[in-house]
Amino acid sequence: MIKLVVSDMDGTFLNNNGDFNRELYKDVKKIMKEKGVIFAPITGKQSLSCYHYRKWGN
Repeated sequence: MIKLVVSDMDGTFLNNNGDFNRELYKDVKKIMKEKGVIFAPITGKQSLSCYHYRKWGN
């Protein structure tokens, strides 16, 4: 049973220009919630450079 999915933001929810794909994020988050799986997006970027993503898909 899968309980946790962790996904890097770069190349998944952020394109090469750093644009955030909010719709994809919302879709993935919804699917994980429906399946009872905790979903955690991660990044290796410094926290201040990701500050504007703090409301990820909310």
